[in-house]
Amino acid sequence: NSGQFRIRDTTNNTNRLEIAANGTVTIPQNVNAESGLDVTGAITGTADLTLDTGGSTGINLKRSGTLKADIEIGSSSDELAIRARGSSGFINLATGSSATERMRIDSSGRVLIGTTSILHSLSNKLYVAGTDSSTSISLNRYANSIYAPYIHFRKSRSGTVGGNAIVQDDDLLGRIYFEGDDGSSPVSAAYIEAHVDGTPGNQDMPGRLEFLTTADGTAGPVERMRIDASGNVGIGTTSPADRLHVVGPTSMATFEGTGGSVAIVLKDADDGTLCFLQLDGGRFGVATSGSSYSEKLSILPNGYVGIGTVNPQ
Repeated sequence: NSGQFRIRDTTNNTNRLEIAANGTVTIPQNVNAESGLDVTGAITGTADLTLDTGGSTGINLKRSGTLKADIEIGSSSDELAIRARGSSGFINLATGSSATERMRIDSSGRVLIGTTSILHSLSNKLYVAGTDSSTSISLNRYANSIYAPYIHFRKSRSGTVGGNAIVQDDDLLGRIYFEGDDGSSPVSAAYIEAHVDGTPGNQDMPGRLEFLTTADGTAGPVERMRIDASGNVGIGTTSPADRLHVVGPTSMATFEGTGGSVAIVLKDADDGTLCFLQLDGGRFGVATSGSSYSEKLSILPNGYVGIGTVNPQ
């Protein structure tokens, strides 16, 4: 019929296979391909294509007789495998009417979003790139509880994925990089690092946080502050001996008040008594609290010192 070839089921009055004059093959009803179905050329359909076997089931995709990719389900599990064959094979996931690429898994197993290749010669497992504010990662948890989303950094000295081997003192457990481009390549401006801070043991993992920044004209970040395993904070020192330990060549700390005066308050937790070191209008005072608040020492801008009086003459 006009160059069309048909295989017809006369009992059910239904065409089973149609080959048009232009070579288009149409299978109007379900296909039971017991020994496989080999197709050279495009397959176009308006219904589902179902492959069902007792073992693994898959579709092999070839070019000029060479296997380039395949899609398969496992013979005894719910595994779905999508494989790009060849040393440079990659998987491209695209959406939209123009099939715009959204994500790629390259031949090294790296996941690329917003880019089709690795950036700046790095070998990270995940890349996210873009030119607008959507170049971000959002973690959201909607639950009627106190819990929030998490980011986990885990370190083991085991050489096997999933293996357990105890870490050691000073081991780096995780690092967050902050980098900027200098016109030719990315350069680190700051790090936040977590380290083991002592000897670990069973359910015992002492840790510390380190904050590093790069000074103007220097090559890389150096440590500026740390919080050690005991909770001590060190600025300019890697061995803080107190809750706050500051070491530096010039002024150690500046306290600036915007309400007309500034004060440092010392409190005795045993009895709740307070000591105030206060600066107001160039006048420095030391006050204590007991049954009532009173200033015990005053130093005026002219250098006069008052002990027991706030108006030394």
